[in-house]
Amino acid sequence: MFLYPLTHPDRLLDVAEAAVLLGLKSPRTLYKWAYAGRIPSVKIGRLLRFRRSDLERLIAAGERPAFAAPNGFPLTTSATVR
Repeated sequence: MFLYPLTHPDRLLDVAEAAVLLGLKSPRTLYKWAYAGRIPSVKIGRLLRFRRSDLERLIAAGERPAFAAPNGFPLTTSATVR
């Protein structure tokens, strides 16, 4: 039987592995997100799985650039309009 290496981008992760990858304290959060349609998932029988590539895309989509004002304080949208 062929098993994907841990680094394969489309490897299916179980709920515990996906929670660790996303830095969640509780895997229950993933169940809630999956059933609410907030996160892509694959249902295999009674098991819920997540594609590693989907989770990495979710992480990348949530990244925000670090902007800083010259005085070192973070810029807000109101501060950039001035």
